[in-house]
Amino acid sequence: MAVALVVALTQATIAIVLGVKRQRLARRKVASLVSTWVEHAYVPSPAADYYRRTVVLHIANESDEPVFKVEALCGIETERGTIQVGPLSAPRVIPVLPPKREFAYDVTMGMLGFGDFAHDAFRGLVAEIAFRDHEGVRWERAFDGSLKVVKAPSPAVVTEAGDELSVAQAGPIDNWYNPLGLVFAFADVASKPEVDDEEFRQLLIVNASGWSKSSAEDIGAVRKMFQTANVASHVWYPTPRIAYVRLLDELPGGAAPQRADVLTLVWRNGRGWTLFGVGPSLPWAIQFALGELEVDPLDGREQA
Repeated sequence: MAVALVVALTQATIAIVLGVKRQRLARRKVASLVSTWVEHAYVPSPAADYYRRTVVLHIANESDEPVFKVEALCGIETERGTIQVGPLSAPRVIPVLPPKREFAYDVTMGMLGFGDFAHDAFRGLVAEIAFRDHEGVRWERAFDGSLKVVKAPSPAVVTEAGDELSVAQAGPIDNWYNPLGLVFAFADVASKPEVDDEEFRQLLIVNASGWSKSSAEDIGAVRKMFQTANVASHVWYPTPRIAYVRLLDELPGGAAPQRADVLTLVWRNGRGWTLFGVGPSLPWAIQFALGELEVDPLDGREQA
């Protein structure tokens, strides 16, 4: 009887182990069918006088189960490593990615902000993704395609960019299509003592007429914000022609993110990025000229 009991316990243990392994394999099978990639193509412009490049971020779930809290990041491969450029115009968090579905987001405008650096034929555009499966396990597929389980999302921290790859996340500031260039230009002007508040207001009005309604106190507060804040390197685009730039109050190394002010910038054809206002203005609250959204931003490249 003792032998029979030992055999039964052994069989039960084996069954439990096999069951756990099957469960792990089933979870990994679901995760292995979730992927993300960046696709680009060159197509002739409507006037057939130049090539327009389109860049699309794809996020796909080919499994039979939904996945949750999906976060995707775009990247640019270089000889020194991969530069994280953020989600660009993809949602920062996708609550649910249903089974057998693929989402696609136009990230062309965000990539234009990196200029030739992101359009070099010898560099690759890549993406990474993190998500939670239907059993609550968190997974991450890195830029190189490797897949692993992560115990918890990495806590967000505010650190000052120091190494080459971190600095490169902001893109070339002198690039016509990089919204951070305008932000740094305003920060520079705001710090010049020879420019008074009324002159600063006029510069704002050139960007958006609504600044004319701001009080002197508001203009002064905006100017001080530019003088003291730190600019976050990742720009988020709720739509391809609208950009949100965060200004952080402090940069304590390794600390949790501090309060941030958000600037809304709007792309105007032939003019470039303009400062629309403070706060994340919603896309449907911003008026564009008739037909403006159908004009390729590259049409104004010669005015850069």
